[in-house]
Amino acid sequence: MGALFPIVCPFCRAKTAAAPEAFVRWRPEGGRSEAAESLQRQAQTPATAPGVFSAVCPACDKPLFLELVVRGEVLLDLLPRERTPPRRAVAQLQPSEVLKYEVVGPRPPPGPALPPSVPEQFSSRLQPLWEDAHKGRNAEGVGAACRWLLLDVLKDIGAPASPRRMFACKSEDEAIGPRLKAACAAGLLPKWAETRAKAIDVEGKARSRDPKAQVDYVAAVLRAAYPGF
Repeated sequence: MGALFPIVCPFCRAKTAAAPEAFVRWRPEGGRSEAAESLQRQAQTPATAPGVFSAVCPACDKPLFLELVVRGEVLLDLLPRERTPPRRAVAQLQPSEVLKYEVVGPRPPPGPALPPSVPEQFSSRLQPLWEDAHKGRNAEGVGAACRWLLLDVLKDIGAPASPRRMFACKSEDEAIGPRLKAACAAGLLPKWAETRAKAIDVEGKARSRDPKAQVDYVAAVLRAAYPGF
């Protein structure tokens, strides 16, 4: 494996590091990207140029593209010449040779960004809620479904409910607030999970609610509860 570059994966939002694997394209100044081999046909080698390299997110195994800005001679050394192999392998690239870099694709499919460690029973329920929220459909239904999903997540990670009270009107097992508070106190979730829940009225006590904010909140809780990185 070659040099590792810190990234935020566009698919699973993992803060990880990816290594360039193959030099596939380069970008002339002010122009569109071209096949890597076209660099050898330039009348003059550019002083610096962005090279596009294939890579893989180590957290979710999705393919990525890294754009690394390096000296033109460095890119040329990565290309095979007539009947001769490249002077250098991509794995021999050093971070000190890279002037700047960024993830340039591909664009992830629409939906909440979740790591692969999130149980499928939860991620599959959140996807249609994300679609409804972003299309402005069934706001009340989205809010209710988010609350039930959040409650199931809290139960799954072991957040305890408050002790049952005699003559309680509502089962304490279905109350989100006490479980959420207990989860944060026990370190099962970060402290922001409780404060942010109150800010967006996750428990649905008010009429004016933002379904997008509720879906984004549940996605954030899932990433915190099942990091997997």
